[in-house]
Amino acid sequence: MKLKIALFFSIVILAVFLIYLTTLDKSISYVALGDFLTVGVTADSDIEYSYTDYINEYLKKKNVVGEYIKDFADNNYRTTDIIRDIEDNKKLIINNKERTLKNVLIKADLLTVSVGLNDVISIMASEDASGNFYNYLDTILVDIDKLFSLLRQYCKEDIIVVGYYNPYYGNKRYDSAFSYMNTKVNYLSQKYGIKYVDIYDLYESNLDFLPIINDIHPSKVGYNSIFDMIKPILDNTILK
Repeated sequence: MKLKIALFFSIVILAVFLIYLTTLDKSISYVALGDFLTVGVTADSDIEYSYTDYINEYLKKKNVVGEYIKDFADNNYRTTDIIRDIEDNKKLIINNKERTLKNVLIKADLLTVSVGLNDVISIMASEDASGNFYNYLDTILVDIDKLFSLLRQYCKEDIIVVGYYNPYYGNKRYDSAFSYMNTKVNYLSQKYGIKYVDIYDLYESNLDFLPIINDIHPSKVGYNSIFDMIKPILDNTILK
């Protein structure tokens, strides 16, 4: 009788241990860094569902989310802002616990980034840039190169970077600028083993993604469309 009881409890302990092992590696820490695209600011200035929230929702359905952190993102962030936060090892209270950005990046199993759009738009608004437009874009690319290097220094897992769309329809100069940025940042992504999502053509062919003329912020449908492009990457990497 004692042998049977001991055998029963051994089986129960083994089953619990096996369940623990099978679920241990499925607990994903998802971190989202970036600008208004990460925050989820829409054309009516509301903060709604970003593409990052759709990712989190999808991972929840797959029962793999351990934590979701986008607290380090900011609507107005440029590339140098994220670099500064990493170098200063910015601290925030998240879920009643102090977290540092470097530690969050180290623990991240999935990192998504949207950055550079605010940089480009600020240059377009500057009269000083009229004669040296691509020189200014190249200075942004230097910063993005530095940022990617920093991200890879701390995050060794999957990183996904979202590319650029032209928020100003019909302006050919802007078309060439964002096409240039997409090409160059795609190259930098490959350099650091980062997956790049080019959304330029998607937004160019769907005007409802940017419902207010000359407003850079997407609609909720526009944010969902970015997630739709990222979903296959998730399926073939972190969820495979």
